[in-house]
Amino acid sequence: MTTHRLLIIASDPLIRTGLSAMLANAEEVEIAGQGDSGDEAEMYIELFQPTAVVWDLGWDAEQIAPVEWQEFDLPLIVLMPEEGDSQSWLQQGTTAVLTRSSSLETIAAALDAAAGGLISIDPVFINRRDAFPPASPRLAESLTPRESEILQLIADGLTNKAIAAELGISAHTVKFHITGILSKLDAQSRTEAAIIAGRLGLLAI
Repeated sequence: MTTHRLLIIASDPLIRTGLSAMLANAEEVEIAGQGDSGDEAEMYIELFQPTAVVWDLGWDAEQIAPVEWQEFDLPLIVLMPEEGDSQSWLQQGTTAVLTRSSSLETIAAALDAAAGGLISIDPVFINRRDAFPPASPRLAESLTPRESEILQLIADGLTNKAIAAELGISAHTVKFHITGILSKLDAQSRTEAAIIAGRLGLLAI
């Protein structure tokens, strides 16, 4: 299992302390350091050498992603208000967009997903009508019950391995079903599939 060295960024010192204490309880997680400002992210990254960043945006729903974030080539887990602009953060290379009330398990799952090159989005943002640009998604063929189950778990941020464990099937079988889901939704990735499914009303709220 991958060990995550986390940099915690939050303007509120109580939030920084609370997040650090909570995440330190997760397996394979080490708190590398803390920072009080996203504007100083580059300095903190050079100082603490983290393998991932968890950034709490506070209650500022209007805060937008720094355009240079992609240059860091480092997983970024953003915790934002439900009214926040998730789209702008995803466009700038954010690895996961979660709500500020996310549990330890949810954040840990997002970190593991990021280590596997996957993006995690809280269903709250997927199901919002204004979360993504208008589009006309289509469903080429009805999903099977098993595909619907897997699609919901994808939207919940679970990795292929976690989905396999949840459903009692092999990771190979999960991958097979995901290939079918992507084809039926005309999606290029798990994230796009979850977004399209949200627009089509295929996900439980």
